[in-house]
Amino acid sequence: MMCLAVLIRINYLKLYAFCDSQKYSTELLKLKRKVFVRSTKEIKAEVLVLANNEADEEWKKGDYRMHYEMSRKLASKYKVMFKEKLLEAALYSYTNKVGMYRHKNKYNERVKNIKNEKGECKLTIDHINKGIRPAAEKHHKYFDTGKEYREKEAHYK
Repeated sequence: MMCLAVLIRINYLKLYAFCDSQKYSTELLKLKRKVFVRSTKEIKAEVLVLANNEADEEWKKGDYRMHYEMSRKLASKYKVMFKEKLLEAALYSYTNKVGMYRHKNKYNERVKNIKNEKGECKLTIDHINKGIRPAAEKHHKYFDTGKEYREKEAHYK
């Protein structure tokens, strides 16, 4: 095996680890644990993209609402979806014993925070406003009250 490694110019130890089934299975377990745990930021970004797409579709159909009215309309639906996805990720982490919530105490604390919407587990109307802003600007439904004043101040500086 060592001669084969020299001929192919492969690291001998990695080749041995690949051929040894026990080491190979532990490497696979390490890789599996790294891949599948989703963070709150990833889930929030995914939900905001869905909200942006729905707002875009509504405005294409001819909806008259401005961005802040649209975000109020979409808020209840996407808050529930955000909670469900967070609970699903925490449950996955606990059942598969990967990530931060593999211990029962941390899992129960996380579920309590999600249900009470504490800290980063909260999706506010401001988050949805920022999420649907690209679609609102595209359809000329974004109203920024301070834009003129910021431009004037930048001009004077």
